[in-house]
Amino acid sequence: MPFKSLEKQRQKNRNYHLNHKDEINVRRQRNYFKNRTAELIRHKVYQQSEHGYMKYRKYQVAQYGITLEEYNRLFVVQNGQCAICGNPQEKSLDVDHCHKTNKVRGLLCRKCNLGIGFMQDNPEICKKASEYLK
Repeated sequence: MPFKSLEKQRQKNRNYHLNHKDEINVRRQRNYFKNRTAELIRHKVYQQSEHGYMKYRKYQVAQYGITLEEYNRLFVVQNGQCAICGNPQEKSLDVDHCHKTNKVRGLLCRKCNLGIGFMQDNPEICKKASEYLK
């Protein structure tokens, strides 16, 4: 007999959801965005904290075989600016390197680093993109 009561409860739940669909969706969206916003804020605060930047910097340094001192020297030489677009960055820049030789070329902002990565580090593709934009 417990199966009948279970089926009754399921039917009751289905009916409730059918009759209150809009209400339920609004509640779910509000909770999703509230939780997502809090998560993004925590992540951004961590990334902007000195600990977050240093952790990212240490990861970059270890990955490309340069010391933290070399990274900091490049950062100072470039005046904290991206080597391509020249936009100043407050704390951290990505280490750009040649994928063939693994040699570090300089420090780039995230957008420029991703851009040349998507262009496969190919100067010809970059030239074509430049011509296209003109």
